[in-house]
Amino acid sequence: MSTSKSKPAAPAAKTDGRLEWRALLHWLLEDGLIDEGQVQRTEQRFAAGDSSLHPLVRLGHASLVRVSTGKPLDVDALSEWLAVRARLPYLRIDPLKVDVGRVGDVMSIGYAEAKRCLPVQFGMNDVTIATSEPFDTAWVAQIESHVRKPIKLVVANPLDIARYTTEFYTLARSVRAAAKTGEAQAALKAIQLLRGNQVIASTSTAKLAANSPGPLLQPGDVIQLGQLKP
Repeated sequence: MSTSKSKPAAPAAKTDGRLEWRALLHWLLEDGLIDEGQVQRTEQRFAAGDSSLHPLVRLGHASLVRVSTGKPLDVDALSEWLAVRARLPYLRIDPLKVDVGRVGDVMSIGYAEAKRCLPVQFGMNDVTIATSEPFDTAWVAQIESHVRKPIKLVVANPLDIARYTTEFYTLARSVRAAAKTGEAQAALKAIQLLRGNQVIASTSTAKLAANSPGPLLQPGDVIQLGQLKP
């Protein structure tokens, strides 16, 4: 993420546990992305009560703007900034490059939802997991013991993680169910990206690890299992 005309990201004052919107707000001020006026307005706006929203999502809807450019600090921009702050790579999840059939081998959907993380890459020597809580990492050792491989953490948009957690585990269950009935070869040949009633992208389940980038996702897009057309 470009942080031109702003101070370099400073080490986080709190480097363990769940994110809090107040701490994030003051880190943004420390890093020169927002000014004191935005901090005060946001604190007053949020003073009414707590929210179940992820702190990045809540701040992403608070009309914050980068003081150097005037551009909105939406959830994507805040997620990229947080990755820099946490000194981790930022990943925009490409659903057509994730082997959804293997996510359940790493952790259950309940575990993924509780930890706000999602397995996204399955290498020979390591597993990459996207997280929206880069300072809450006590669980990593447990997963490393389970998969018997090192875990690489990347930061991703919390909205993407929540959405794809549901979609990937639903697809994984479908794959397993079809395999049990002997229909895997006939019915589960493709992962498709559906926009409205139109399939705009399709990839073989055998080529999910391809290096070519997937299409830019839009709100309302749906990932589904389907047939590859000849």
